[in-house]
Amino acid sequence: MQAMEKRTTEPKDEERAKGLTIEGLAESFATVELKGGLCRWFAQLRWAAVFGALVTIIVASSLGVQLPLLWLFLTLAGIALYNLVFLHLTDPRRPLRIDPHRCALFQAIADIVALTLLLHFSGGVENPFAFFFVFHMIIASVLLPIHWAWGLAALSTVLFGGTVLAEYNGLIAHHHLHPFPPVCRSPLFVVGTLVAFTATLHVTVFMASVIATRLRKREREVKELAQTLRQYAGELEEANERLEQLERMKSTHLRKMSHELRAPLNAAKSLINILKAGYKGELPPQALETLDRISTRLDEMLAIVNSLLTLSRVRDARLIQEREWVDFGRIVSEVVESLRANALAKNIDLQVDLLRGVPHIWGVPEALREIASNLIDNAIRYTPKGGRVEVLLYPHEGDIVFQVSDTGIGIPPEDLPHIFEEFYRSRNAKEFAHEGTGLGLAIVKSAVEAHNGEIEVFSEVGKGTTFTVTLPTRPPSLGKIEDQESVGTATPKVASS
Repeated sequence: MQAMEKRTTEPKDEERAKGLTIEGLAESFATVELKGGLCRWFAQLRWAAVFGALVTIIVASSLGVQLPLLWLFLTLAGIALYNLVFLHLTDPRRPLRIDPHRCALFQAIADIVALTLLLHFSGGVENPFAFFFVFHMIIASVLLPIHWAWGLAALSTVLFGGTVLAEYNGLIAHHHLHPFPPVCRSPLFVVGTLVAFTATLHVTVFMASVIATRLRKREREVKELAQTLRQYAGELEEANERLEQLERMKSTHLRKMSHELRAPLNAAKSLINILKAGYKGELPPQALETLDRISTRLDEMLAIVNSLLTLSRVRDARLIQEREWVDFGRIVSEVVESLRANALAKNIDLQVDLLRGVPHIWGVPEALREIASNLIDNAIRYTPKGGRVEVLLYPHEGDIVFQVSDTGIGIPPEDLPHIFEEFYRSRNAKEFAHEGTGLGLAIVKSAVEAHNGEIEVFSEVGKGTTFTVTLPTRPPSLGKIEDQESVGTATPKVASS
């Protein structure tokens, strides 16, 4: 029942998340900034503009410039008054806040009207501060819809141009900036200034709007890409969970199958031994020879079954969270001693160099033992008589490095990419030694993966092979290793000369 409820609610959650994502795509960077307090910042910044205008008026008056101070101060007072209104509307503590786009638009309109009044009372076309309209055009082009920005440019042109033309035709009073020369009556100056003013505003809006449009387009593309990546990440996570589940099922099935196979094989071996011992009567030499061949094949099958069981256990080590501190140096020493007789039988010089100070590994002892035993055993097996095998173990930058080198037959370059595959044996390995399951290096790779390590192979045919395993030593967290769920796949690195 709970599972059914979970399946029922999950699509709703996905639809809700999708809806939120679509709304997020509809929101531009400008909307987010406006909602984030940019409108209120404009209102706060307006106090600096009022103060600057007040200082400019006072300084100009002290320098002898004749200005209608009453009208200018009344205009500044009007700016301060509507600024208080906008501060109240943008107060984050208000339960109902005005739409940020409309708030920015109303502020721009109010500022354009106020700037027009200030210019009218301080020289009109003679005032060089007329180009302050450009600031509002840039802000509107970046933060507001494009058609609103063009509308503000048109409004600025109409208000300022209408004021200048009205002063030129004597419809309204012109407040001359004495002692500057009066140029408001010069047709050439008035027309030239209005043309330059109009062109400046509209070119500014055009350039800023083009840039803003491109940026918003790229922003939408980035958001869509981010949404796609999140979707792919979720799908990959689900696929990874399914793969891990399948891997566990495969390992369980493999163990059961191997156990089931091992019992009849051992039984068959026992029956063969009974026949060879003569408990069922004397057998002719040819029959005994046949039984020996059967026994050898059974031994090979048992070796494969045992290797499959080992491979299954090592792969399960990736999912084991309960680990322990392991002295890998002691494991290597034990493996070397157990295989020293094999090296002596082939007159192989087995050199071992285990440096002191090698830290312990937080891991699974059985899996670590498989790394050492398979690599050293392979080195001895595929090295001709009178050769040399070197085993090194040393710390390196917080990791430990385990290296096995030999002067054996080497691995052909075309076989190197496949040596870690299950049941794979290189051509020259089959010719040199008939016995072998082809599972040893697959077990090594799985054990290295289980400990988030790396394995590198360098080989040259006829001269030897070097396997280098790097295993990280991670401190435990709360008595358990933290990164078992994120155990990385050890990518084998191969090289040949």
